[in-house]
Amino acid sequence: MFPFLSANTVTTKLIESIDWNQHELGGAENWPPCLKISLGIVSNSLHPMFIWWGENHIQFYNDEYIKTFGKEKHPMAMGQKGEECWPEIWPVVHPQIKEVLKNKTPNWYKDQKLSVVVEGKFIDTYWSYGYTPILNESGEVQGIMVMCHDTTEGVKAKKSVHKPKHQLNQFMENSPVGISVMSGPKLIYKSINPAFLELLGCGKKSIDLIGKSVREVFPELHGHGFFEILEDVYRTGIPFIGSKHKLSILTPEGEMRDLFINFSYLPRINSRGRITGIISYIYEVTDQVNEQKELEIIANNLKEAILSRDNFLGVASHELNTPITTIKLQTQMHKKYLVKNGISAEEDPKVHRMLDNTLSQINRIARLVEDMLDVARINAGKLAIKKTEADLSMLLEDTLERFSHQLEAAGCTIDMNIEKDIRVNVDAGRIEQVVSNLITNVIKYAPGRPVHVKLIKGMTKIRMTVEDEGKGIAPQNTERIFGRFERASINTDVGGMGLGLYISRQIVLDHGGLIYVDSPPGKGARFNIELPKFRY
Repeated sequence: MFPFLSANTVTTKLIESIDWNQHELGGAENWPPCLKISLGIVSNSLHPMFIWWGENHIQFYNDEYIKTFGKEKHPMAMGQKGEECWPEIWPVVHPQIKEVLKNKTPNWYKDQKLSVVVEGKFIDTYWSYGYTPILNESGEVQGIMVMCHDTTEGVKAKKSVHKPKHQLNQFMENSPVGISVMSGPKLIYKSINPAFLELLGCGKKSIDLIGKSVREVFPELHGHGFFEILEDVYRTGIPFIGSKHKLSILTPEGEMRDLFINFSYLPRINSRGRITGIISYIYEVTDQVNEQKELEIIANNLKEAILSRDNFLGVASHELNTPITTIKLQTQMHKKYLVKNGISAEEDPKVHRMLDNTLSQINRIARLVEDMLDVARINAGKLAIKKTEADLSMLLEDTLERFSHQLEAAGCTIDMNIEKDIRVNVDAGRIEQVVSNLITNVIKYAPGRPVHVKLIKGMTKIRMTVEDEGKGIAPQNTERIFGRFERASINTDVGGMGLGLYISRQIVLDHGGLIYVDSPPGKGARFNIELPKFRY
């Protein structure tokens, strides 16, 4: 499953041990090629490298990078969100990440100071590292590859100075993240930075909190689980990371204030390996949570609006179907009446032409109504597929013959390469519907150009292609056009509701097949349909 990784390495075995199907990235078989290629580069490198992937900056790293971790981070860091793994340096590196994502260009940082927690202690380190954007086939940034080098010793040698003893306090004073240091099993506050006081101090000064236990300082948090989590971290030495937790604190005015926080509890470990306390990091995410709730409300409203639209289309289509059928039947009867009474097309061409035009428009409306009915059936999971044995070669030839007059009127010559006697079990009517949709699109979007139709039988599948020589489809639209009410271009004057390809894909999928489009810029579009060769 991971042939792109270096064999027999610690990190390869770690990646293989993770149940990615339960992870937000999903199974490795569905990972994009650009991620697999990048992982192969990192895995086989003898230099410390890692990857931040996706919106949540999911982490991957190689064996050389393990040496940079403390006991708190590896192996938990593999597959972890970057912000959760590195809360102490996130305010520094996150703006750098966003700059690379925005500009799509690599950046290099030389001797960057990063104060990290290793074995429960703050340690100042210096790194030279480069961020390289990982682009997908469409040129969009999907992640960042990082190559890094620890320059701490070199920087120290150049400066030739000792680190001041109060460096930890300086870091805490300047950090935008709320930081507190607690000591002993009762978790007595020993140090608190200004950001912590601003967020949770409720107007108090650090002197009012130092020397008191967390339970004494925040009695209003009793029953919320925070005390129990802290005590568990102290007892087990296992860090805890909380995301978007609701917190109610007492304000200086005596009122309760609700907010949402991200926080991390890391054990402090002395030189003998004993746990002596806890370091906590905390910052408010109330605005982000509220924005997310608003987006969820908007998304639900849109979902309900789409459902109402689909229900309306389904009901309207059913109601329109009967009168359209009646009008079509009456028009056909009028034509027969004229012929029966000796009024032929030669004698009164104008009347016959008007009736023919009327029938043509009625058929067009009937197709649109049938498309809307199919959409309603798809949404309800009731699109009927009735398979019988059919000659796919003959079906394709007959369908193209029915379109011969329309193709000729559009100035489209047809080139057919159809292998004979390909027999399969399909719903012949539905497959004909798919072919008709593709030929109709050729007439709409590539008039006056040749169309090439091919049907061949391979070792494991049957492949049908319909290819035109029109303007083609932009790369960013090759997947979008298979959606509901989507068309190749929103600026085109070509009519249609944008349902044909959506329905066609569902029909092909229900046959166990695939439908997709290849469209090199300026060289037309080739629609490919693949059906299983075996009978099902």
